[in-house]
Amino acid sequence: MATNWTGDDDDDVVTTGVVTVVTVTVTQVTISGFDLSNFRSCLEKWNTAMENMYYQCLRVGSTRCLPVFYEQLVLHPEPMLRNILTFLDITWDNSVLHHEEQINKPGGISLSK
Repeated sequence: MATNWTGDDDDDVVTTGVVTVVTVTVTQVTISGFDLSNFRSCLEKWNTAMENMYYQCLRVGSTRCLPVFYEQLVLHPEPMLRNILTFLDITWDNSVLHHEEQINKPGGISLSK
């Protein structure tokens, strides 16, 4: 969760920590303890929170916690989702790949309004 910016368009690498903090600061979403006027502070707090969650997950063990990396989920949705459902002991169903088609349908996903 870091940025490696060299100024060359081909070299820019931005991970979800930066994207999250930009979104939070631009939209002014309130997160307890975050000073939205200080981008660096927000990024440091975000990184600390993610690091703590990751190490807590490792501490409780692989039978109780499964780290899921957003980038891998986006790049490889089916194998990642299969792994998550296996971890949760839920039978695979192809509809997971198209969950948006189930919104507000009978027996589907109900969204609050």
